[in-house]
Amino acid sequence: MVHRQDGIRAVLPSEKGGGTWIATNEYGITLALLNWNIPVPQQSVRRSRGLIIPDLLPLMSAAKLNTALTTYELARCAPFRLFAIIPGEGAVLQWRWDGAHLVNKTWCWDLRHWFSSSASDNRAQELRGGVCSRASNDASAGSLAWLRRLHQSHENGPGAFSICVHRELVETLSYTAVSCTGHKILMVHAIGNPCNAREAHIVEIQRVDSSISTAAHTKPHRIEKHGVC
Repeated sequence: MVHRQDGIRAVLPSEKGGGTWIATNEYGITLALLNWNIPVPQQSVRRSRGLIIPDLLPLMSAAKLNTALTTYELARCAPFRLFAIIPGEGAVLQWRWDGAHLVNKTWCWDLRHWFSSSASDNRAQELRGGVCSRASNDASAGSLAWLRRLHQSHENGPGAFSICVHRELVETLSYTAVSCTGHKILMVHAIGNPCNAREAHIVEIQRVDSSISTAAHTKPHRIEKHGVC
């Protein structure tokens, strides 16, 4: 759905309680959050990580995002990795919260994949990353149709480490893709496992400041949580 916060429009799939793990605002800034599966002491009260992205959506630059996160109340949040893809600046940012410390990193603007799996983040990165690397040689690589096919992949499975996840009590629950061009922003969201034929919900909004050229920043970035983009 399209939401408006502090005068800024954003598109996101909302979860129960108003949270989300992926969203994009009208400036094309896309935020995505992955669980980070590291051992931490149990806390009796948790703040949902799904509330972080909605709070950041009105921000319009890498500098503002970084400032906001350094002052954000993270103490009760479980570990996570948060990514920001900022087309207007050609910037890809990452923040990692381990339950006590927030560390940021800047990535070069290039084709890249990130993965999360409760079975093993590292194993998921290794196996799913190999599938994506081989798929990048396809003539249609980078298109939305190619991306959808990639997320239907059962290579290394079907199981915990296939991109389309199938394991006991856990499976891929939805698929989301964001496309940002100089003039528009498109979000495609489908409920259910990507390997099943499901009708996708598509929302399109006009991109603000469409005079910013994205010609030099056309390589796709994928944020994948349990095989979900």
